[in-house]
Amino acid sequence: DRENLIQKQNRQCAICGYFFKSEKHTHIDHCHTTNKVRGILCTHCNVAIGLLKDSTEILKSAIKYLEKV
Repeated sequence: DRENLIQKQNRQCAICGYFFKSEKHTHIDHCHTTNKVRGILCTHCNVAIGLLKDSTEILKSAIKYLEKV
C-alpha cells in the first residue's frame, strides 16, 4: 500500500514536493481523529505537522507570523 501511495504522488512529498529517492524517509500521514490516511510525507513535513499538533489554526498562525516583514 505504501508503494502505491508513493507512486500516486509521483514519488514526491504531498506538502513540499521533495522527491523520494527511496522509501527510507517516507512517512504515511494520517488524521489522528479519523485515522484516515492523508498521504505520504517526507520526514521534515511529517515532523512539522506533528509539532504543530495537526492544527490548522496553529498552521495559519505560523503562516501569518512568517509573512511578517
